[in-house]
Amino acid sequence: MITFVILLIEMHMAPRFKFSTTLTRLTFGVILMSLLMGVSNKVFSQVSQCKIDALPTIVFQSKSAKLLNSAQTILNTVSEQIKENPLCKIVVASYGANSKDGQQLSWAHVNSVINYFVEKRGIAADRFIFSYGNEGGDPTTVDLRVAAPGEDGPSKVPPPFPGMRTN
Repeated sequence: MITFVILLIEMHMAPRFKFSTTLTRLTFGVILMSLLMGVSNKVFSQVSQCKIDALPTIVFQSKSAKLLNSAQTILNTVSEQIKENPLCKIVVASYGANSKDGQQLSWAHVNSVINYFVEKRGIAADRFIFSYGNEGGDPTTVDLRVAAPGEDGPSKVPPPFPGMRTN
């Protein structure tokens, strides 16, 4: 496997890059394989150590981004699960792709949930993936789910329409 990877690199990079000795080739191959194994081990570790099964849906009042007391209670419970699973990333997804108002409110819903986790529950922002304006769901809800292995995205995004206000 190592020899095959080195040959591919030499074919692609030649004549700019050539391994001068067999020892250099072997050293490079070992380093490359170590890096590749480190990446796969990290992904495997994330999957095997993430023990969060199902996460709830958070409901907002129509046309409001204010977290209800019932939603805060749910988020408090969920935050304990998240804290107990430090290798898990959580996708915070909301819906409302059909209009400017819908996109803005969708963004505000996700922003409210992530801010609550970060500011009130002390969870690092980089544990969350910000996903708003999705199609097909209820525009008054935010779905929480465990990110798939290797899934990544921003934990904070600017509002789609900065001048537009939400309640």
